[in-house]
Amino acid sequence: MYFVTMNTYQREPVLTEPDVLAAFRCALKRARDKYPLEVHAWVVMPDHMHFVIRTHHIELGRFIACFKSHMTRALPQYSSKKYNLNDKVKQRRRAKRGSLWHKGFYDHWIADQVDYERCIKYCVYNPVKHGYANRPWEWPHSTLHEFIAKGRYPPAWRNLVGQ
Repeated sequence: MYFVTMNTYQREPVLTEPDVLAAFRCALKRARDKYPLEVHAWVVMPDHMHFVIRTHHIELGRFIACFKSHMTRALPQYSSKKYNLNDKVKQRRRAKRGSLWHKGFYDHWIADQVDYERCIKYCVYNPVKHGYANRPWEWPHSTLHEFIAKGRYPPAWRNLVGQ
């Protein structure tokens, strides 16, 4: 079980834009199809995202690389795959385009049930911590709404404070 953080390149606040969120959902599905794992939480913030995931005998880095690759390729403004490298004009355009992801990622191995719950709550509360919402329920870009509806999170987590 891991807590994972990924940042955008130069902390650009682009992850909550509609086309990027659509690419996120598609990339997560495609990466999970290739590397089956359990997603226990995620939150997308403007310049970073967190996951709590359980891997099943796969290397975490392979899943992250697959996820980042699928997400980047779905966004032409960040993908170099959309350009013919023999075209000098397109080469210049490509050089001016930014990258979507900061290289690498941060991961924390979750040691026990107390650590697990702390990491889940950290994801849920993160939008409040950063000032994007007054309470977790107000932030739409996380597993909170879906997982409360499915009974995986307690309803009281809508109003978590001080995590």
